[in-house]
This record gives sequence, structure tokens and C-alpha cells, in this order.
Amino acid sequence: MNRRRLIFAFVAVQDFVVGLLARNLDTHRALLAPGIERGRCMVGGWRAWRTFELARRRVPAYRDYLDAVAPGAQVRLDGWTPDFGAIPEMDKDSYIRRYGIEQR
Repeated sequence: MNRRRLIFAFVAVQDFVVGLLARNLDTHRALLAPGIERGRCMVGGWRAWRTFELARRRVPAYRDYLDAVAPGAQVRLDGWTPDFGAIPEMDKDSYIRRYGIEQR
């Protein structure tokens, strides 16, 4: 199994488990406890990567924007850390004003 699939599978399971556990305030506090910041940061990067991939696939305006501004843009892995350097930044002029709500 490649790293991308492994990471996305982990994130899906993590979302499910945290969704169940976060309903209890004490458990939610434990998930935000000091000492696990690096892990939360790593998983946050993985979730951002998955969100990018889902948006590219499901949002026509975002797919069009990427094709126009950065064709072939991909998130690359540096070890287990996602590198978002090839993903273009968006702003009101380049994306929001260009695409209507229906497209977004």
C-alpha cells in the first residue's frame, strides 16, 4: 500500500474515532492535551492534503482554477510530512470573484 492510501485511510479512521470520542468533553480535552502537538500537527497536514484532493475532484471551480493556474499541481511527501509548496494560493480576485457560488 502506498503512503497516500495509508495516510488517507488513517485520516478516515481518525475522523470517525474522534467524532465518537469528542462528544464527551473530558475525552475532547484529552485529545487536546499537551505533549501530542506534533502528532496533531502531522495529522492536520494529512487532513489538509485529503481536503485538497477531495476539493480538486468534487469542486468544478477549484479544478478549473488549478488547471489554469498550476496544471498538475500535487502535494508531495517529505518523509511523512505533506509539502504544499506546489499548491497555488487563492484570493478573492483569483478565485472568489472569478467563480460563482454555483461553481464553488
